[in-house]
Amino acid sequence: MTGVIETIAARYSCRTYDGRPLSDDERSAIEELLAGPYAAPFGSRMRFSLLDAPAAGVPGSGQARLGTYGIIRGAPCFLAGAVRDGPGAREDYGFALERIVLILTAMGLATCWLAGTYRRGAFADRLALADGEILPAVTPVGHPAVRPSLIDVVIRAGAGSSRRRSWAELFSFKEEEAGPWAPCLEAVRLGPSATNGQPWRIAKEPGRPVFHLGLAGPAPERSTRRLDAGIAMCHFTLVAAELGLAGAWATPDAARKARHPLLPPGAVHVASWFPA
Repeated sequence: MTGVIETIAARYSCRTYDGRPLSDDERSAIEELLAGPYAAPFGSRMRFSLLDAPAAGVPGSGQARLGTYGIIRGAPCFLAGAVRDGPGAREDYGFALERIVLILTAMGLATCWLAGTYRRGAFADRLALADGEILPAVTPVGHPAVRPSLIDVVIRAGAGSSRRRSWAELFSFKEEEAGPWAPCLEAVRLGPSATNGQPWRIAKEPGRPVFHLGLAGPAPERSTRRLDAGIAMCHFTLVAAELGLAGAWATPDAARKARHPLLPPGAVHVASWFPA
């Protein structure tokens, strides 16, 4: 079975699908996965649903059409979720959805994070979004087309999707200083982020494997960068577990009392990883 590290390296943002419906086995596996529980660092309440795209907007169906402004083509389904708003909600959502995305990738299915290029109202209607819940992001789910569409090629080229920042740009310590935790950090480096901005910055305490995660630039609670932080925490956690390195992220309240002095100037402290 493919390991987490290999799955992270294999995942990519697919915007063009071949239109085939999910098989019964695929659908059953996804529905079982979405039943939860959704382990996430800050304990937010979440729920996820698999929404059929072809049935949307059929006259008399009572379903709103799931639109993505032409960005996604041929996807038979979308995966969307709701989380109770509050401190750490977007980080938890990013963590939980990325874990699901990686499992779908291991199943041979394609996905693509969408945090802005979709008609939020239609998805909210299909989810029956409750008061106090937010819908931070969605992803299509399906089988990739043999050839990507022109818009897919243009977006990937514009975002530099095949490029990633260097270790030195993201982490304030050398790779050899990370010791056995280096693969966890490499998994963070390979993670997806909005417009491939890679806003994560991680500092390490001298002499011990305590890692402090920050976000470069402004990162208010409602920023999509908070989703990026959740994705980074997910990659770090899953690879650590695969390598037998126990630990956990600090709660958002404890992590956000002050800017951490080890992080670069201007970086917003999100969470800290402490080994068990």
